[in-house]
Amino acid sequence: MPGTNSWHACCWPATTKSAARELDISDGTVKVHRQNIYHRLDVFSQSQLFRLFLDHVALVSRQQMS
Repeated sequence: MPGTNSWHACCWPATTKSAARELDISDGTVKVHRQNIYHRLDVFSQSQLFRLFLDHVALVSRQQMS
């Protein structure tokens, strides 16, 4: 059953099948969740999502250093 790691499993670079297995949901459901997350973040691929994540980590690191 999907838990608190749903977002992580849907977005982390993994195959749709492995995310579905991890969350105990269908491949189609993973695809729908990914589409919704990408739309909300205005990204079109996992590589763009990862870039956004890295940019956020860099921003947080800079803010903590100041």
